Amino acid sequence: MSTTTESPFSLTIKVGSNNDLLTGRADTVEEMIARIEELQQLRRALDGAPAAAPMQDATQQAVQTLAAGGITGTVIANEIETIKDKWNNEWTYNHPDAPDLPDGRGKYALKKGVGKTGKAYTGWFDPAKGPKPFAKGAVEADAIWPER
Repeated sequence: MSTTTESPFSLTIKVGSNNDLLTGRADTVEEMIARIEELQQLRRALDGAPAAAPMQDATQQAVQTLAAGGITGTVIANEIETIKDKWNNEWTYNHPDAPDLPDGRGKYALKKGVGKTGKAYTGWFDPAKGPKPFAKGAVEADAIWPER
């Protein structure tokens, strides 16, 4: 019998000038709706914005639709994000074409860089290896190289 310690719903947002990540978790749709409202208010407070407006109906409806459809995975509200690492490689997170990681932690990150020989490359890499905080798996996912 396997048990999980993660809640079925998770929402991660960026806050503050350092783009720190803030995550809210919930076990039910109602709790997730409350978490979204709390995270929005906290984000606005940390970003120095005025008091939060009521949560948008579209967000609430999306969470309810997922729950009604039996979706028990992670809900992440992030747009495509590109970050350079210390070697000037470009990492793209939340890419719509990203394949799923084999261990279910999420999606691969697209990495563009230049190898030691000076040749440019692009491939899908385990996001835990990149510059953005991401949960490590039991083993690192193998890179996926695009067909040429």
